[in-house]
Amino acid sequence: MKILLGTTSDSKINIVKTFFQDKGGVEIISCDVSSGITDQPLDLEITIRGATNRAKNALSLNNHNDDIGLIALGLEGGLVLEKDRVYALVCVAVLLKPSGETYIGTSSPISLPEEVSNRIAKGEQFGEVIREFEGNLANETDQHFRDKINELIGRKGSFLEAVKSVFKEVSVSK
Repeated sequence: MKILLGTTSDSKINIVKTFFQDKGGVEIISCDVSSGITDQPLDLEITIRGATNRAKNALSLNNHNDDIGLIALGLEGGLVLEKDRVYALVCVAVLLKPSGETYIGTSSPISLPEEVSNRIAKGEQFGEVIREFEGNLANETDQHFRDKINELIGRKGSFLEAVKSVFKEVSVSK
């Protein structure tokens, strides 16, 4: 199987490699493509559109459309406003086959700390705010909370969950 991955991000490439590490016979080709959306998507629809655009753009860059087993994969992280008016991180994986079949996988939302969410609502950039917040945790001893903040920064578990979810969708729909 060949995967055209719509990113050159080392962390996203490594997440996909981690998913396939025991599956063998997978070639991952990273593609420098645009998501076509804002750098900080603030709803699920736009986040899905960004992941979809990444997959479509990766597929359009390559002349492998007749390869059996070829798929394109787009990954996008975004924020969604929850019922309690706090933002949450959600990651999306979109798998696109050359035939046009499209599958979507999402991660479970992870609520942002209220202080971080309030700053996002005022227009600040999530990446900057969450790293500043993490830097101020010197006296925080709750390991679960520290792990949550580290996941919000690195997003590894969330993207891996979205990738697992999309491949589960593909196997269910066969």
